[in-house]
Amino acid sequence: MMLKSELRTKIKSLQSACNPSDLEIESKSICSYLSSWFDSRDIQHVGIYMAMPNEINLSSFADRLLAQGRSVYAPKYIKVDMGYSFSEIKPNSILQIGKFNLPEPLGAPINLNQIQAILAPGLAFDSTGVRLGRGGGFYDRIFSTYRGIRIGICNQSRIIPNLPHDIWDQRVHWVCNEKDGMKECSEN
Repeated sequence: MMLKSELRTKIKSLQSACNPSDLEIESKSICSYLSSWFDSRDIQHVGIYMAMPNEINLSSFADRLLAQGRSVYAPKYIKVDMGYSFSEIKPNSILQIGKFNLPEPLGAPINLNQIQAILAPGLAFDSTGVRLGRGGGFYDRIFSTYRGIRIGICNQSRIIPNLPHDIWDQRVHWVCNEKDGMKECSEN
């Protein structure tokens, strides 16, 4: 089995070669699947992420949630904690550029468990919910105390059987990609 570091390097290389127009199409498809899934559920508080270059962009999904009157939250780096919390985004919110040059909300951090579902990007996922992140452990720390629904987001080509994982890695409950839509994870 390939080591996590080797797999990260390989996937990041593939990711950087991704065609921007393909990524836009994949992002729209994933946002459509997410919208349908959330439309059938009473989930009013949703945590999203702000996409890095070459990641699935959820901005149209977030706009739709806000238009429906749902509450949307995004990660905000807390320097003292050396980690992320979530703050609310409102329609027309002003965001500031934060860690990793990503937009972050200006508001105060909220209680993480106020959020009913959090969407997390990943370099890769497997069918059991194992997530391969960028190596900082940010989402592992977030999910270690989070009791809500965890949803992984990635391209279908990055659903990989039997990802390597460590005891501290936190799994997601669902994975959404542009071809299969929402798939519930199972550790069996």
